Amino acid sequence: MSATIKTITIPIPVVPAARSTIAPPNGPRLNLPPPFKPHADSVTRQELWDACHVEPFALLHRMFIPVPSAIYRPPTMHYGWSAPRETLLAYAKKHGLILMIGRRRRPLPDELDGESSDDDASESSADDDTEDTESGDDDFSSQAGNESARSGTVVVERTSRPLPPLFPKAHRKKIDEPASMVAALEHISTQLSKKDGWRIPATMELRSTLQHGEGEPRVISVYTNYHFLRKDLPSPEDIQKLGEAVGMTTPPKWYIDEYKYEWYMISRGPRRR
Repeated sequence: MSATIKTITIPIPVVPAARSTIAPPNGPRLNLPPPFKPHADSVTRQELWDACHVEPFALLHRMFIPVPSAIYRPPTMHYGWSAPRETLLAYAKKHGLILMIGRRRRPLPDELDGESSDDDASESSADDDTEDTESGDDDFSSQAGNESARSGTVVVERTSRPLPPLFPKAHRKKIDEPASMVAALEHISTQLSKKDGWRIPATMELRSTLQHGEGEPRVISVYTNYHFLRKDLPSPEDIQKLGEAVGMTTPPKWYIDEYKYEWYMISRGPRRR
């Protein structure tokens, strides 16, 4: 009597909108280096540098799909495009969306509404010290001079000087490129929504990736591999509209996150009896 072998198929936890971006189950196996595959040791700096030159994936390998029952979780993978930096910055400049890096302005006294902060307290105490010093300035300096002359020590008088600026003048005029690119992307999305009724993905953001070679390290992330169970993911048609709106001529791909690039183990609590 021959034994019958049953094949157990585990359904992948992916909503229909994202299934076309995932590699088929019978696809070729790739020999991926760390950090793309689980690794017993910590990822080295050389391995991170090598990961920068790995081409983004047209389809996501199934090993990167988080399975709720699995012990290990894959790194975060972003589905999108390498951010068109010059295009977004030019758009931001055209529409007055350029943001600058600069020091935060101190609130005026009448803006505090009678409330004092720690900074104000330190400033007021400094002012009090200055006033006390000035009130007895002549007596103090003459006594200090006589004592220093007798003892041979040098007495340095305390002076009140303005604090240096938080950022140098040249740095205050520098463009905040990531913030300006985000502002441009949000404006493009809003205009596309008003024109075609396009729905802005709640999962869309500008993130950094390891897979940038020596080019742009940021990507327009439409969603990640940890969003596969969300029912509000944009359809491939909506993603194509976004790509055309930002000037992309190639389809989106999968990129590994710059910071969440390691596999990690889920800690499970004690089982209930």
